[in-house]
Amino acid sequence: MRQAWLSREDALPLLRQCALAGVSRATYYAHHQHAQPVDEEDTMILRLIDEEYTRHPFLAVAAWFPFSGCVAGW
Repeated sequence: MRQAWLSREDALPLLRQCALAGVSRATYYAHHQHAQPVDEEDTMILRLIDEEYTRHPFLAVAAWFPFSGCVAGW
């Protein structure tokens, strides 16, 4: 309910509004996030990475993308 008191358009900074209302900024942002549409290509890439990691969990990321310039830090 107190989150309804908060407004980005208000002259008072959001940080101060949250403090006065007793609401954490994390709570404010969690409830005011707008879902971003998920790109089908991104979903496919994430699925492929997940499948590869499941098959070879012991490999470093640099081994997955040998031509990307990634270098293992150890």
